[in-house]
Amino acid sequence: MILLIILAICLLSCRDPLTGSTSIPELVWSRNIAEADVIEYPMQIVLYENRTLVVEGRRIDMKQQLIGIDAASGGLRWVWDDYYDGTPNATIVPFVQSNKFIFGRGQKRYCVDLNNGTTIWKVLDSHINNGRFMKTIHPTQYCYHADISGDSVPMKFAFFVATTDQPESELLYQVDARVGATEPTFFVSKDGKEQILFVETIEKQGQLIPDTYLVCYDYRDKRIIYRTPFHISQRGGLMNVRPGIIYNGMFYKDAGRRIVCYDPNTGKLIWYQDFPGDFFFSGFIIVDGTIYANCEDTYLYALDAETGLIKWREKSSGTSSPLFYMDGVLYYVGGGDGMLHAVDAATGKHLWKIDPPERNDYGFTPSRPTGFDGRLYVTSWTTAYCYRVR
Repeated sequence: MILLIILAICLLSCRDPLTGSTSIPELVWSRNIAEADVIEYPMQIVLYENRTLVVEGRRIDMKQQLIGIDAASGGLRWVWDDYYDGTPNATIVPFVQSNKFIFGRGQKRYCVDLNNGTTIWKVLDSHINNGRFMKTIHPTQYCYHADISGDSVPMKFAFFVATTDQPESELLYQVDARVGATEPTFFVSKDGKEQILFVETIEKQGQLIPDTYLVCYDYRDKRIIYRTPFHISQRGGLMNVRPGIIYNGMFYKDAGRRIVCYDPNTGKLIWYQDFPGDFFFSGFIIVDGTIYANCEDTYLYALDAETGLIKWREKSSGTSSPLFYMDGVLYYVGGGDGMLHAVDAATGKHLWKIDPPERNDYGFTPSRPTGFDGRLYVTSWTTAYCYRVR
């Protein structure tokens, strides 16, 4: 009897305080990425060919560097620090195609070989990019949003496209707006035309609430297909500059305290769903017909992508990193608590949440986790980690 009591106490002591689950993740390896202080900009983590983890780090002299880490062992593969004049980089979302890693911020763009960490090319532009490099419908091509106003007022924005093989970029579209536009989503229309969708916000003189439009532009024929009022929430909330998502022929976008679904070919609103908060930080993902979104109202939601109806909601962290889905589980870093969360995608049940092994005042960074084959990769402000989650 005494033996059974001791065994029960041991089992209870191993349970996660959030859910009672004993399946907390196992730490496989950790590697320091900040030799001095903490990293300054949490760039999105990149996993190259499931063998090299690419993160941003900091040298002992406080200079930034890119670090290539062996995904299996945590060993160092390469280090890159060929920045212009040693100036810091503030990339948010890099672009990866084959072995080419495109990143930069401001007037700077770089291309690094992910096999060996060497510079393929680097360029100084006359315009200022926002540090987010997006895919198009062509594998070797990427797009970025830039300020082309120079010293003039008000600011003027444009979309540029370039290929990974050379640094030269091409103007795709100049935004005719006093406030700005979201990043474009590339798609092929029903009649085979290459087009982009974006949300444009125009503020007229003396206007308190700007006008917001969904714009469809044919960049081959250089003509606007439609510009229709965008159903942004009138109850406040912020809309992120990130592009919308094309899924099963429909266009999805956060719209303040709302998520909307449009037919991209016609600009017709299919459905919208309102929420108590916005999705500015986490955005949303769509997997197997379900939209997953971490709302600023401190709940994680699952919606039916076809109808917009809510399937479930689970108490969450509110502000968070973008979501990562793997093997039926949603992973994210809470912005308020700095903890790594795991949630069952089918039910919304919280499986576990953990601090970094050496907890500090910062916790994990709000970069989206990534992974493959049961291994999950995440960074704190000083360290990169690999966890085994199944």
